[in-house]
Amino acid sequence: MSSMSLQTLAQLEPWRLGKGQPRNALDPSWVPSVLNNLCDGEIDWEGETSWWVCKKCGYVGSAHFLKHRPVESPAFYFLHSVLFYINKRAEEPPPASPERVLADVVQQMLFVAGVALRYAATQKTKDLGKYVDQLAVQ
Repeated sequence: MSSMSLQTLAQLEPWRLGKGQPRNALDPSWVPSVLNNLCDGEIDWEGETSWWVCKKCGYVGSAHFLKHRPVESPAFYFLHSVLFYINKRAEEPPPASPERVLADVVQQMLFVAGVALRYAATQKTKDLGKYVDQLAVQ
């Protein structure tokens, strides 16, 4: 690992803390899957701090509770979210023009991603985790 502290890494890469992930079955975006299984990776503590990193998945934590779900890479999480969105839209009644369904869903996803990215751009990099927490609290 580089000379960057784990706390700094967690601020710059908030997905390593599990930010944006549904926490439990009460979250409307929760989907039961093997991705919810706990990671069995070995923990590496950072010197004298309370910060640690999982050697298997890259999760970073500072709590003394070491159980965690494996970190999803941002690319995998994005693709997983796209599939989740498409599946949720498929549960709704079909619109008047069924041949437009996929095109409309893609337009919706691009719009939502654009809005989220625009507002994320106004945040300092170290504050992206807080921004994501605000989005996920709906």
